[in-house]
Amino acid sequence: MLPTVFDQYAAEYDTEFTDSAIGKAQRRQVWEALAPYLDRSPEILEVNCGTGEDAIRLAQTGSRVLATDIAPEMIRVAESKKARSGATNPEFLQSGFLDLPNRIQGRRFDLIFSDFGGLNCISPEDTRTVAGVFSRLLKPGGKLFLVYMSRHCLWENFYFRWKGNRQVAVRRHAGFAEARVGKGKIGTWYYTPKELKALYDPEFSRLDLSPIGLCVPPSYLGGWFLKRPRWLKMLELADKFLHFSALADYADHFVITFEKKPETIG
Repeated sequence: MLPTVFDQYAAEYDTEFTDSAIGKAQRRQVWEALAPYLDRSPEILEVNCGTGEDAIRLAQTGSRVLATDIAPEMIRVAESKKARSGATNPEFLQSGFLDLPNRIQGRRFDLIFSDFGGLNCISPEDTRTVAGVFSRLLKPGGKLFLVYMSRHCLWENFYFRWKGNRQVAVRRHAGFAEARVGKGKIGTWYYTPKELKALYDPEFSRLDLSPIGLCVPPSYLGGWFLKRPRWLKMLELADKFLHFSALADYADHFVITFEKKPETIG
């Protein structure tokens, strides 16, 4: 079911999010947070690469990139973008999380990157399993840079309460909800940073945490802000002064980074 939903959405994704003013604003925040991890042109594994927007940009920094997604159609769109650019890097691979160790035997990475909530599609139990997979795929001291959808998004709460739809306003608060993706729906888990810290332990230590889209709104408000571009610029500027970890769970997304712990013997 999961690949099918995202396959159907692949043709619309860039129009609805990547190329939208809000999508670009939130991605700029992700890249500002990511920049310190790219100083030494690390070897990067991207999971949930979608249509390849981040993978192609990562490759342009000089990093060697393997970008993966479970949805074949997302990979097809990403390959088309790469062909138009004329680049040989990044490399794209259609694969789920759990298949990666067998699909890329022997390869180890400096950084594993996942953007805009792809990891919200897996349960707490599967997240624990994936943490182990990520640990196996990282070099000693390797990093995780993961962007999750938050549980307590202030914009969503206020906007839908104002619209008189309390049920939607608090849908994330239970920790699980059916989220709309294009014309389909998928089960989505909304984690707090504290929960993720516990799920990624004992393999990883948390390094950093910051909000993505605290003042910049969720993408479903794009139509309203399309007519008010100055407002969006002001909100994006405000976010530059509000990147405190304590505010992360109140943004639309947050970025949480981890470092692989030293392996113990015995």
